[in-house]
Amino acid sequence: MERPDTVARRYPLSDNSLPARYARAISTYLHGDLRSALSQIDALIQAQPNNPYFYEVRGQALLEGGRPAEAIAPLRKAVQLSNNGPLIEMLLGQALVASENKAYTDEAISILRAAVAHESEAPLGYSQLAMAYGRKGDYAEADLASAQAAFLRGDNKTARELASRAKTRFAVGSPGWVKADDIVTAKPLSGQ
Repeated sequence: MERPDTVARRYPLSDNSLPARYARAISTYLHGDLRSALSQIDALIQAQPNNPYFYEVRGQALLEGGRPAEAIAPLRKAVQLSNNGPLIEMLLGQALVASENKAYTDEAISILRAAVAHESEAPLGYSQLAMAYGRKGDYAEADLASAQAAFLRGDNKTARELASRAKTRFAVGSPGWVKADDIVTAKPLSGQ
């Protein structure tokens, strides 16, 4: 996450350890050289083909490099190797949504629901879930997921507005209505 010169000092090219190669690959993709980063990541995968984090970083580099459809396969592999790590599932869900392929919408919803069930404090999972529900036309669930993401970010005003709108779209007393009502009536943690 540091500047490239800082990473280069800490992990010089003469250091061929796996952590050094990993750090340089991440730095390379974060600073705009996707092709070189993918080559470095592929070498890491070749060295440790069962390391889920190498597939995760490959998928993340592709996703952030504007190639979400190509990110799906390595992220699927990372999810499998990590025993469904929720943060990796969220990244896979994000790639599925970002691919804009409607055929992936139900899968994205399923994966993201599982991820937020295990990692319920991550706004990214809820915001991606909201986009997937929106793409499917399920605006009640989209509003609720958006409200949950806003609440977790500490934006209580937006969370309450979205949850109020979600309540009007759910049957009174249904699980979605109850969750939305909980957000509407929650006491703000940060004084908002």
